[in-house]
Amino acid sequence: MNSKPTTQPAAPASHRRQVSIALAHGDPFEFSVKQQTDPLARLPDSEVIHRLVAKTADGEEDNVNTRVDFGAKAEELRTGDDVSTLLQLKLPEDLAKDLDLVPGSNSSRRLLLESEDHQRARRMIVEYHGTRRELSSFVNLSMLLSRLSPKFETTPKAVGDSIATLANNGAKDLFIVGGKPQNITSITFLFQSSKCGIVPGITVDALRARWYDNGDNAPITATLQRYYTECSYNQLQFLKENNHVFGPVDVDCKGVGSKGPYDLLNLKGNGVNLDAEMYGLWDRAKDYLKANFPDLYEPRVRDSFRRKLIIFPFNPAVADWAGMANLGCPGPGFDCLTWLNPGVGDTSVDLTTTFQELGHNIGLAHSSRIACDPDTGVCAKDEYGDPTDPMGQSGPTDPDKGIVCPSAPQSYKAGWASPMEDGAFKWTDLKVGQPKIYTLPSMATTKNNMLRITVDQTGIAGNGEGDKGPQRAIYISFRARQDRPGGYDSGLQDMFNNAVWVHEYNETANALSANIRNPPYVLAMLTAEPVPDMWVGPTFGIQEFKYDTPSAGPGGLKIVFGVVEGNKATVSICRYTAKRETDAGDDGCTNGADDDCDGVADIDADPDCLAFPAASGLLLAAAAAAGSVAPTAAFATAASG
Repeated sequence: MNSKPTTQPAAPASHRRQVSIALAHGDPFEFSVKQQTDPLARLPDSEVIHRLVAKTADGEEDNVNTRVDFGAKAEELRTGDDVSTLLQLKLPEDLAKDLDLVPGSNSSRRLLLESEDHQRARRMIVEYHGTRRELSSFVNLSMLLSRLSPKFETTPKAVGDSIATLANNGAKDLFIVGGKPQNITSITFLFQSSKCGIVPGITVDALRARWYDNGDNAPITATLQRYYTECSYNQLQFLKENNHVFGPVDVDCKGVGSKGPYDLLNLKGNGVNLDAEMYGLWDRAKDYLKANFPDLYEPRVRDSFRRKLIIFPFNPAVADWAGMANLGCPGPGFDCLTWLNPGVGDTSVDLTTTFQELGHNIGLAHSSRIACDPDTGVCAKDEYGDPTDPMGQSGPTDPDKGIVCPSAPQSYKAGWASPMEDGAFKWTDLKVGQPKIYTLPSMATTKNNMLRITVDQTGIAGNGEGDKGPQRAIYISFRARQDRPGGYDSGLQDMFNNAVWVHEYNETANALSANIRNPPYVLAMLTAEPVPDMWVGPTFGIQEFKYDTPSAGPGGLKIVFGVVEGNKATVSICRYTAKRETDAGDDGCTNGADDDCDGVADIDADPDCLAFPAASGLLLAAAAAAGSVAPTAAFATAASG
């Protein structure tokens, strides 16, 4: 069956169909101990869910949405994209026969005995097939079919060649653009189901103690409010009056919501995914507001609180994720949802998990690494592998007192931090073989704190032109722990303190949701003294690191750790065009440049050039005269030439 939502380029944004992407993933901290002995221990990559959402122009109706399989096109889509597409639903054979849609099935007589829903479903299919319809009509048909057959898969497939991306009207309300401060607005609901026997150990008071700042002397200083104030350099505010917490909201174990029947104990929902349970709780949240806070329930007021958080201990045997969240929020008027899944016995939520989920709402991807087994050389992507970023798997030394802020590339993408003065440049701006010294301020001391070096753009869409599209860049930053309770990086682990970090990322600060398939990768941690390398693959605790560009030709950057003085660290950066002087072409040993950045250049000094075969031994003779090699060896080589 085909259905094409009514979406015209000239229509107002509220009439358009927007993509809404969500991530569901496991707890990134449960593997932290195992990774110390197993370099390849890792969580599965995120479950990525694409939805198509729509809302009426007057905002009086709740928005409708459905999961959509966009196929290969999903790689190109971001939350907020306005799209037009043909959608296909596949009917189970038995249901198709029941609806008299299979030629020769001769079921019309039996159809007379079926329910009114069967009759209605058949009429809708016949009427809708091959026509343009509102998304709400398509979703209504899908829900009807799911009630008629437990085998029905509610996720439609988008026809690849019909998918047209018209524009991106996603909300840019929480990216910082031009230093303009923003306010976070949210409503949090803590749920329980006493009839199911599911009563979480978390209380509303415990949540509020984690959400709101109560001063430096409070038992908990690592609050959500502090996270945003500190990590965004006071540009993103999480104020109590703009962020409500309600609960516990007690709901029945079973019910029917906008995505069909749900079962909070067994999580069988629609038999395919957990949409029924997750959106069923959102339906009950709106019921709670309508009964207790009617002014807040009013759609335009409710929509003004952009983030909605739902906290409930889902059955871990089925819901094996710690959180699920929108990756970027669709445009104004659309729901931006986050689900947190703590253990039923937990008495508090993990703030790094919460901060990560809300970071996804802003539009940030995970912070990753490539982990390699030193014995076998086998490598694998670790999606949550950056140990000093809450968008990865950072764990503060004291979760009540200390926070750890995002990495340089994530802070840059969010618009929170920028390169230091003269800290943004192309790698080709560096003269070959001439190291340049930079003094990096600690990220805790100023928002202008990093180096961002655009490098070879091989394989980057659009070839990295301009500052709005993808650009491959190297980020170099310095992280130092602060002693203030709840201060920037106050929870930084000892082994990661006073270190220079090297990342690669190909996003720009364009206020668009990140491409989750190309996250920032930590490449190296540079320190004055070696540290135990428990996270193999980038190398941690080294003094120098070489970044090879991905193009076929040789070249890259050599980054060397200098000294730490207070809240500053020095690094030297040298651009090389060859891994050895002799690889730089016929004149590599005579061009006067340190082509491999090893500190010595050409025949007069670089040992690489002693075996240089060109010039029939004359250069070797000159080197011998300079004392680089024994004259007899040089002349013997010359004679044999």
